[in-house]
Amino acid sequence: MTIHKSKGLEFPVVFLADARKEFNLRDTWQTAICHKDLGLGIQYYDKKNKVRWPSLYWYALREASRKENLAEEARLLYVAMTRARDKLFITAVLKDAASDLDRWTTSLSSAGSGEALSPLPAHLTANAKSFLDWIMPAALRHRTMKDAWDKAGKIPSYRDDAPRDHSRFSFSITSQMDLLTEDEKESSPMNGKDSLLPSTKEENREEKTELSHFLAHLPAKAPDWMDAQLSWTYRWQGALETPAKLTATAAVHLRELAEYAASDEPPQPSVILADEEDSLDADYAAPPLFLSGDETKYQGTSFGTLMHKAMEMIDFTTLPADAESLKAALHQLVEEKVFTEEEGKILLSQKRKPSPLSSLLAFARGPLAEKMKTASHIRKEMPFSILLPARSFYPKCEEGENIFLQGVMDCLLEYEKDFIIIDYKTDRTMTEEELKDHYKIQLQVYGEAAEKLLGKPVSHLYL
Repeated sequence: MTIHKSKGLEFPVVFLADARKEFNLRDTWQTAICHKDLGLGIQYYDKKNKVRWPSLYWYALREASRKENLAEEARLLYVAMTRARDKLFITAVLKDAASDLDRWTTSLSSAGSGEALSPLPAHLTANAKSFLDWIMPAALRHRTMKDAWDKAGKIPSYRDDAPRDHSRFSFSITSQMDLLTEDEKESSPMNGKDSLLPSTKEENREEKTELSHFLAHLPAKAPDWMDAQLSWTYRWQGALETPAKLTATAAVHLRELAEYAASDEPPQPSVILADEEDSLDADYAAPPLFLSGDETKYQGTSFGTLMHKAMEMIDFTTLPADAESLKAALHQLVEEKVFTEEEGKILLSQKRKPSPLSSLLAFARGPLAEKMKTASHIRKEMPFSILLPARSFYPKCEEGENIFLQGVMDCLLEYEKDFIIIDYKTDRTMTEEELKDHYKIQLQVYGEAAEKLLGKPVSHLYL
């Protein structure tokens, strides 16, 4: 449990671990220090000589930030040390216990023993690098810490606390050798050395590089459980190379690739990867209005989107199949802000061949509009999500793996026993047979999704 999460709680016994961990003061050593109240402190940079010096304001902000960080650490230490009801254990790992004890006791030994309790010297609290640098100087002034003074070889310097103080400190040092087995002790480079004696740089370097006392006790072969974990491979390798979700148009392209993989014929251009000659210019590729001279020119995908919206919003089940009624319906949609004035002009324009109005009128007079009138329910721009077998799109996937498919059906007509799916297209560069071949797989995907989701067969697919 972190110190933050323990706030407000109480426990019979509490362990404050790793009290020697240094405070995180890295922000105070940045070349630019930002303070919420004092602003920005930056170091001076000599561009000519490419050297940098701290400025006075940088020093001021560094000190202010450091004090604020230490204050926050002190609040955390207060929370940690007030969670225990009966016992508090404080543990720390020291590289050189003798040097640390000497430093803590030296700072206190100048005063006599038995004097009234007073705050710790300011330099001790201000220069602390860890919780232990606050805890030990304070605890060493208590009379029950005689063992620590004896280990340091110093004359104790106590302070009398409150008259009814019943606190009792127990101090102990556990060396590295005490944590080893007898066999490990014999092969350890620390064997025969006093853990409280300051070590030389050469000894420290030897300790860091000498691993023989560990390697000697390692088995020649890794345990079976470890070997099993290291050699484990994920069973569903195909799933690692496939996305978890597909759009309907991407699924169409994958189906095309799968169908033509074993064929010598090149695959037909898909909906999402159509050849340039089979697709109209997109709106962003159109010439600027001041060059075209036509402020109501919609091309390519933008025109197709507009026609789809018109097919969605016009109610063909009640609309009379004549031009005047269709114009009135479009004007009404413009008044209702369904279409903008510009979009209304495009839909009513006669400049495009065939014009949008004539295309909409042809649909209103055609057999599909009649089928709409006899349907029990009409779903337009119907979004769907479904799990389908992943092998239908990615042959490498295993049986039982599914893929999440999302798409939108332009129009679905529901009848008592079946469904009809209509997909609107505005392509002008393909023949009827080419359109069927081009969009066949897309309609098949829609039909498969509708049957699985709604539980009725799809009897017809229309473009």
